[in-house]
Amino acid sequence: MPDYHPYNMILYISLSGLELLHPEDEAINSIGGKALGLSSLPESWTLPFLVVSADFAKSYFEVNGVQRQEVLSSWVERISKAANTAQLNFSEIIVRSSGTKEGLAARGDYYSITGTMDTLAQTFADCFAALEKDKFVEDRNIPLILQSFCKMHLLKGHLSNERRFCKDARDWVAEYEGLRDGRDTFAINIREWRKSHSVESFIGTGLIAKTEPGLVNVLEVVARWALSLKARVHFEWVWDGSFVYLVQADEDKIFEGVNPCSIDTTFENIIQSSELYILELYPFEKGKDYPKLNNVGIYHKLGLSVAPLYVLHDQQTLSLLHSGIATEALIHDLELLIRASLVIRMDVTSLELTKRQLLPRTDGINNIDEAVDWLIKMSQGEYASLNPIFLFHNFVPAQIAAFAYASPGMSVVYIEALWGLPEGLYHYSHDKIQVDTRTRTLEKLSEENMEAWSVQVDMDYKQYIVAPDESAHWVVQRLGSKYGWGQVLTDDDITKKIALGSRLISEEVNKGVSIMWFVGVDSIYGEDGIMPWHHETYDVDLSRNRGYKRKKTVFDKEYTVRSLSDLVNLKDLVSDPKNQLRWIKIQPIDNSILRDKEVLKDIGSQSLRCGATIYLEGGQLSHAYYQLLQTGASVEVASGFKKEERNDYNKLVRDRIPGKIFSSGENVFRAVFTGSDFLYFLKEKLVEEALELFDAKDDSDTIAELADVLEVIDGICEQLGINFQDILDEKQRKANKVGGFKDGSVLLRTSTVQNAVKDDLSLWGKKNNGNALKIVSAELSHIVDKVQKVTVSKDQRILENSSTSLFTIKAPLLRDKWLVKPPSTFVHVLRENPDAIIEISAERKGKSTTIRFEASIPIKQPSLLDYT
Repeated sequence: MPDYHPYNMILYISLSGLELLHPEDEAINSIGGKALGLSSLPESWTLPFLVVSADFAKSYFEVNGVQRQEVLSSWVERISKAANTAQLNFSEIIVRSSGTKEGLAARGDYYSITGTMDTLAQTFADCFAALEKDKFVEDRNIPLILQSFCKMHLLKGHLSNERRFCKDARDWVAEYEGLRDGRDTFAINIREWRKSHSVESFIGTGLIAKTEPGLVNVLEVVARWALSLKARVHFEWVWDGSFVYLVQADEDKIFEGVNPCSIDTTFENIIQSSELYILELYPFEKGKDYPKLNNVGIYHKLGLSVAPLYVLHDQQTLSLLHSGIATEALIHDLELLIRASLVIRMDVTSLELTKRQLLPRTDGINNIDEAVDWLIKMSQGEYASLNPIFLFHNFVPAQIAAFAYASPGMSVVYIEALWGLPEGLYHYSHDKIQVDTRTRTLEKLSEENMEAWSVQVDMDYKQYIVAPDESAHWVVQRLGSKYGWGQVLTDDDITKKIALGSRLISEEVNKGVSIMWFVGVDSIYGEDGIMPWHHETYDVDLSRNRGYKRKKTVFDKEYTVRSLSDLVNLKDLVSDPKNQLRWIKIQPIDNSILRDKEVLKDIGSQSLRCGATIYLEGGQLSHAYYQLLQTGASVEVASGFKKEERNDYNKLVRDRIPGKIFSSGENVFRAVFTGSDFLYFLKEKLVEEALELFDAKDDSDTIAELADVLEVIDGICEQLGINFQDILDEKQRKANKVGGFKDGSVLLRTSTVQNAVKDDLSLWGKKNNGNALKIVSAELSHIVDKVQKVTVSKDQRILENSSTSLFTIKAPLLRDKWLVKPPSTFVHVLRENPDAIIEISAERKGKSTTIRFEASIPIKQPSLLDYT
C-alpha cells in the first residue's frame, strides 16, 4: 500500500537560478510545509506553482531602505525569468508564505497576498510587510510560493479527517466558506459498501465538477484518495464552477507523546503525625473558618477517602513568617515532609468565591530553602489581609483528575475527566460523563442500588495533560496520538462511586457543588482508588447565561494564548483597530500561567475590548471557566455537557404519576385543568385507553386496560356530577330493549325481502312475517379487510384561473399501518408542473380519516402579445 508523501517535481528558485527538485530532495527546511503538502498532491489537482528559496526573505529582512528595493528587483527579475522558462503563464497570482514550521499546529500564522505578474514586486513587498509586522511569526527564514490564483471561484472550503475532528480516518468533515451567508459544514463518510467513485479517472483529468452535487462527489474522491494512502490530511480547496483545486494540504502525522496510563501512582507514607512539632493533622475545629479544612472534615464524616493533610495555623509562627523568619520547629517539620515531594497550599477566610479560587500553591518541592522562601513570600503578599493558613501534604500521584457537579435532589451528576492533574481540566479537551442515579432521595443513595444507574460518556479528542516531570514539576505534556480518542474513566463502577460520593457531599452541604476528584490513587488511600480533594459552591445559572456570540466551526482561525509572551502579543493585536480577531483560545504550555487568575482576567478584558469570544476546551466545572465568566467575557466551551433529554407528552395522566417521575430524578412540568378543559382531556384519554384495550394481547393486558377505561369513566362521572348507578341503570335499560354483546353477532349486511328470497333457503335461521335473520359463515380476517379498507380516489377540476388535481385517501382509525401510492396521473402533474401549489388537508368523521391532496396549477391567461 503506498503512503502519503511528496512525489511531484518542484520548480525551485534559489540564488543560483531555476532548479528542478526531485521528490526525494524535497525537505521541509528547503521548501516549507505548505509547498511540501502541495507537492504531495496529484499535479492536476492543484494550480501551477513554483517555490522561492528562503534566501529571498532572509536577504530582504537583513537590510533596510533602498537596499530592500534592490533585493526585491533582483529576485523579481530572477523569478519572472524562471516563470517564463517554465512556461507558467500566470495572470492573477498569489504569493504564499511556506514556513518551515508551518503545519496543522501553525495554520493561519502565515500570510498569502494576491496580485498580478505586473505587480509582482509590490505583492512580495506586501507579503514581507505583513510577516515583519506580525510579532506572532518569529521565524523570518521563510520560503515563498508563487502560484496561479483562481480569482473567479464560486466556493471555497475545507476537507479534513484530522484526529481531532474524526475518530475514524474514513470519516471526514467538510465545509463551504466564502460566497455563502455563514458556513455550511457537512460529513463525508467513506464506506466500501456504498457507491464508490473511481479515483484513478480523476488523476489525469483533474477534479471536474460542473454542479454543486458534483462538487460534493469530487470531495469524496479526494477523501478516498487520501484514505487509500492511509493519510489524515486537512485540505483547503476552491471551486471555479468547472474544476476543484486543492490549494493546501497539511498532514496530521502521528505524534508519539506520553502514555497517560504509565503515570506511577505508588506512594509510601513516610512520616507519622506524632513526629511533627508545629504542623497539625486535620484540625477540624478550624473548618468553620477555612473552607478547605471544612471540606476534609465533611469527607471524613461521610466515610470517603482522604489523604494526610497537615496545617500551619499557629499565629505566632505565621506572624514570624510575615516578618521573614521561619522557626526551627517549622523547619524541622518541613525537613520531614520533603523526604517525599511536598506540596504547599493556602486557605483563606474570605467568603468571596473568586478570591478563594486558584489560590497560589507550589509544585512538588524537594528543597527546604524553596519551601521556606515560598511561605515567606505568600505571608507577605496580597493574601496577608485574608488571614491565610498553610496546608501541607506529600504529592498524591493519581492517574486521572475529575470534576463532578452535584446538587441536592438532582438525580444526574455531571463529571469531567482527564488523565493527569486537575490543572489539565482547566484548559484542555477531556471526556464528559453524565450519571443518572435514578433517585432524588438521599435514602435510596447506596452502592446496592448502583446497578440500575445509567452512565453516558461523551468523548473528545484529547491532546494535552498536566503531569509531573522527572523533577516533580507540573508541566504540560502532549499525549500520544493513539490515546487521543481513549476513554479516560473506563470502569463504570468507579464512575458511579464518584457520582455517589458527589451526591452525598452535595446533600451534606445542601448546595450545588463542583467537586475535584483524584482517581487511580495508591491503595493506601482506599480500595477504590478514588478520593475527593476539594469542593466549592457552583453557580449553574452563571454558566447557563454565558451569552455566546456565535458558534465556532472546526475550521475557524483563532489566536492562541500559550505563554505570557503570547498574552503581550494579544494586547498589541487588540490595540490595532483593524484587527479581525473573533476567537481567543487558551492552551497554555507555560506552567506559570496554568493557575494564574490574573492572566485569565487579562484575557477576559482583551476579549471584551475587541468583542472576541473566548474558546475554551477546558471543563465547565473548572475554576478557570468560572474565573473567565466573572470577567463578563463571552466564553464558548468546545464541547459542553449534552442538553437535558426532553420528552413532551401533553396528555392526561394519573394523579400520582408526576410525583413518581420527579422522585426518580427527572424534572416535571405539569398544568392543572378544570371544567370543560379537563373534560376534553378525559374524553381524549378514554379514546387512548380504548385503543390500548383494542391492542391488548392477553387476559392480563385486557384486565389492566379495562381498569384504565373504568378509571377514566369514573373521572368523567365525577367531573360532570353523574352518579355511576345512573349509568348502570341506563346500561340495563338498553340491554332489555336491544340486548347486550353476548352472542357475538356481527352485522354483515342487510337486504330487502325481494333480494333475500333469492338466497339459499337452507341457510335461513328464522322466519318472521316473510323476513329472515340469516346466519352465514365468515372469517375475522375477511371482515377486518372490509372494515379497515383504505380507499383511494382521484379527481380533477378546471376553473377559470387554475387547474386542480385531487388525490384523496380514506383510512380507518383502527388500521395499524397502511401504504398508498399516489395515482400516476397525480405524480405526472407534479413532475410536469414544478410550480404547482400543494395543499394537504385531513378531516375525521367517526372512525375514519380522509386525507386530501390538492395540486393547483395556475392557468396563464392569453395576452394580446400572444397574437402579435
